[in-house]
Amino acid sequence: MAAVLLMSPVSAVQAKSPVPAASSAVEETQFRNLAADLPYEWSEEPEASRPDVGYKLTDGKYGTLDMNDPAWVGHLRGKTREVVFDLGEEKSIGKITAHFFQDYPTNSILVPLTVSMYVSDDKENWGLLSHNATQLLWGEGPPRQETFEWDGSRDGIKGGNADGKLA
Repeated sequence: MAAVLLMSPVSAVQAKSPVPAASSAVEETQFRNLAADLPYEWSEEPEASRPDVGYKLTDGKYGTLDMNDPAWVGHLRGKTREVVFDLGEEKSIGKITAHFFQDYPTNSILVPLTVSMYVSDDKENWGLLSHNATQLLWGEGPPRQETFEWDGSRDGIKGGNADGKLA
């Protein structure tokens, strides 16, 4: 049996950006997508049947609960895949999210068992932010999505650069 992994083109990285509140002098922290419309690098290209044409992971279009939705990018067989988003310069990252689709056993589509998120300022030395296991498990059921998330205010920095800090 071959399983398919479908990853949705959703906001991948968000950052805290102090924005003055409209009706008060208090600053309110809001998020903006730092990866919006950015190109990125795959360690292994998606399957030809579920291609990543036009950098779908950063185009802001979320996949629906339909495996035929063209917003999904797909991979076959349970191999580790890496996706690297280069923000171009140091940025304050507050949250990272990745969305996946599961439709099993009907279409043999499964979410990954784990998703890890790392940061680097040189693409050589990486610090671990999170290592999350699926909460859906690989059970039968209707089509569903799972979001893997690192939230800096909740999760902190787990490893890597000792000088790393949350803004």
